[in-house]
Amino acid sequence: MVSIRNIAKEAGVSPSTVVRVLHHRQYVDPAKRERILAIAQRLHYRPLTRQSDSKARLTKVIGCIVTRLLSRMESTVVAALGEHLHQHGYALMVKENCVRPIRTMEALRFYLEQDVAGVVVHCGHGDTPIPADLLRQFIQRGIPVVTYDITPTDIPCDWVGFDEEVIAEKAVGYLATMGHRKIACVGAYSHGLSYGRPRALHQALQRHQFSTDYFVGSDKPDFDHALGTVLQSVPRPTAIICESIEMAAMTLRLVQRIGLHVPSHMSIIGIGSKHEADPYTPHLTYWALPEHELAVQVTQLLQQRINNDPVLGAAPVHIPIKPHFIERTSCAAPLTGHHDYTP
Repeated sequence: MVSIRNIAKEAGVSPSTVVRVLHHRQYVDPAKRERILAIAQRLHYRPLTRQSDSKARLTKVIGCIVTRLLSRMESTVVAALGEHLHQHGYALMVKENCVRPIRTMEALRFYLEQDVAGVVVHCGHGDTPIPADLLRQFIQRGIPVVTYDITPTDIPCDWVGFDEEVIAEKAVGYLATMGHRKIACVGAYSHGLSYGRPRALHQALQRHQFSTDYFVGSDKPDFDHALGTVLQSVPRPTAIICESIEMAAMTLRLVQRIGLHVPSHMSIIGIGSKHEADPYTPHLTYWALPEHELAVQVTQLLQQRINNDPVLGAAPVHIPIKPHFIERTSCAAPLTGHHDYTP
């Protein structure tokens, strides 16, 4: 079925211009009007019937898929995204996937059936990319898809996210300059280390010629036992990089419970937002992720795609966002003292 967006894309105009031509609303340049009508006729465009009116209303709706709305980061991004989209005249429809690939695919098919104006996706399941055949259906319908954060796809897509290589390299380098040589990592590793932040941390440790034996999965039922075993090993790590503030808080409590002092016995770095990091003592050193900037970039990119902005071109756009490093009191040189270090 040919949509207004298909015609707009081929004519090199915005969907609203096509609507004005097809519904004889307002003035449109005669040459542009003739070109749009010719394309609509060649593509056998058929206007929506009255029975399709409920579907037509979704042309000002953006579909959004997130992992969990209870996540502070997700809720912050969704709230900012909804606010920015509202300023451009769009409503936001949100579905959770609970990090389950099947729910991501179901949500995408639902949005495809509803013929929404665009889709924003954060799937969170790095081991299961969104299949190419499903994404091509959006392309054929002229529905832009913008992915953000951890969202792998079988074919290249527009993406906005945090620069994981910068986070990993500078976190490991920061600890290394303090003299740390054995660094553990805590995160959701049940799906392996082949994507996103886990992969970036693994590669950063390898570049610095540090052991990669201390990856502890916080998403496993025996997390406390596994981390406790690592912390009491000989020799044990002297620093831990946690993939979120929530994980850093869990790690901090466990470290203190087994009698280790932070930061003299153990340094801890988290990744997240300021309001998450503030409540803990000692104050967590962390990478601050600018969620509002992420939402603004996603909205702007989506708006440009909907309007067929020629500046973007046809190739997928990747926009990495650099986080901000906030140094506080949860990190210090190990008790063995500072060592010379050459990155």
